[in-house]
Amino acid sequence: MISACYVIRNLESCAEEFVLLVVKMAAASLTFFKEMRDSDVNKGLPTFLFGESMGGGVTFLMHFQDPKGWDGFIFASPLFKMPDLMRPTRLEIIGFSLLRRFVDTWALFPDRFKGKRVVGDPIKGATIFRNPRRYTGKPRVGTMLELSRMVDDICMRMDKFNAPFLTLRGTADEITAPEGNQALFEMAATPDRTLKP
Repeated sequence: MISACYVIRNLESCAEEFVLLVVKMAAASLTFFKEMRDSDVNKGLPTFLFGESMGGGVTFLMHFQDPKGWDGFIFASPLFKMPDLMRPTRLEIIGFSLLRRFVDTWALFPDRFKGKRVVGDPIKGATIFRNPRRYTGKPRVGTMLELSRMVDDICMRMDKFNAPFLTLRGTADEITAPEGNQALFEMAATPDRTLKP
């Protein structure tokens, strides 16, 4: 199985053109995974792309760059929709969009996940929290606007997703919205799909 997992936690200062950055990241990763898929060692084996959390969004975008190249996709707690707790309000989006040139890097959004378990796997969590370069401040304006835009872009493309997929989500997940999994399951253009709550 080919895996495409990403931890995009340190992009807080790269908010401008975040969606374009994610699309470029998907293209660069896809180049690597195609080389792995087409290597002599893997020739003829079933190939799947796997994405977890925001990596699920990146993996979703890979499908549109190579729609026939994979036997299927696996999404684990994908960030296809932002939970209400995390999503900027419509007023925030409009207001900050107008002022973005001046406030793009300002950490103005409240940290609504303070005290919540952000990483489900304790081993991954320990690794992430030991990183001295990890951004620990409040979410920045540009990051939240671009993240919101990326999720909206994914939602608009769900009905065009036509590859077999399995989407998984743990019941204890407090970060990703279960509606994202459900929406992909209901809207995707493929009959070969499975949803595991």
